[in-house]
Amino acid sequence: MLKSHGLFADLDKLQLQKRHSLINPQVLTVGFEKLTNDFLTELDQLQETQQKLSAPDPLKHKIEELFDGRVGEPPKDQAAIDDLYKQAEARFKFKIPPGYQDADKDKDGPDEHTHGGIIYKRKYGDFLVWKQLLTHGKSVNAKSVIFVTDDGKEDWWRKIESDGPKTIGPRPELIEEARTEAHIETLLMYSPEGFLKYAKEFLKAQVSEETLKEVRDVSITRSQRDISFREFKEMAVRAERAVFLWLEGRFETVQENRVGFPDFIAERDGKMFGFEVKIVPNNKMFMLRLKELIYRAYYALKENGFNEIAIVWIVNSQTEGEKFKRDLSRRILDEMPNNLRMIIGVFEDPESGGVGFLPYDEFGGERS
Repeated sequence: MLKSHGLFADLDKLQLQKRHSLINPQVLTVGFEKLTNDFLTELDQLQETQQKLSAPDPLKHKIEELFDGRVGEPPKDQAAIDDLYKQAEARFKFKIPPGYQDADKDKDGPDEHTHGGIIYKRKYGDFLVWKQLLTHGKSVNAKSVIFVTDDGKEDWWRKIESDGPKTIGPRPELIEEARTEAHIETLLMYSPEGFLKYAKEFLKAQVSEETLKEVRDVSITRSQRDISFREFKEMAVRAERAVFLWLEGRFETVQENRVGFPDFIAERDGKMFGFEVKIVPNNKMFMLRLKELIYRAYYALKENGFNEIAIVWIVNSQTEGEKFKRDLSRRILDEMPNNLRMIIGVFEDPESGGVGFLPYDEFGGERS
């Protein structure tokens, strides 16, 4: 309010009504005062709704209710868990699932943490969860088990190549071990999104599309963070393959460009389109390359006869994609040639039938 009062005083000093009879500053001051009052009122209301640090936390209480009696027993002592670590290490050498793809987690630094007086190692986390699942299933004589995980690696899932990579269920070794070790006859595995979709479809659970989107975003973000250079290269290959399959459904011909920029050349109705695929694990890193990409696109449009070029950005989640689009728009919208397009999308969830490309936003260029 002090600033608004200062504004009114400054306007009074100008004596606008005396100098210019057609100028009525009261319209501005009244409107500004109303805007200020409305903002401060809304701010007070918002402050009232904020939870105080010393007040009960309803969300924490709800989580505790949901998990009460549903958490497995901890290991008896350090010796018991050390024995499990030895079992895991022996399995890792022969790539026996699950968890062997986490074998290098401790190479770049310590991965231990302590809880309840017991030292845990992250690299063995998948194996510990699996052993607990078998132990619990056997103790309650469970014949059917559903395991929900957002870990999409091959040391959990059986993946095949059929018009692109597809995930078709748990690894056969896991099904066999569940049957022989715990007498579990049916082992089903789902991603969080897949589980909620089936719960909505078959159990008529109340699951909104917004909830599914949030779960999908979290799963994708978790699965693609902290990747190594080797994993990034593998992801880039999968990304290009996914976009290639997507393009095949939209154009008459699609060819891989083996001589440089862009990655793919597609044709339709006598026009030639180029597509360059980029994965975005980090906004800042790729913002630094924007000028270079725009220059290369401009050169290809001018010298190589393309009617349009699109840069396909694959982000971790739609939430990150929305931020990425805002950053893109602020930096390059005025510099983009008319026939340069930006397409933003994500990897399709493995539960939906394989690694595919899901575009959800685009700007610039001509719609194709």
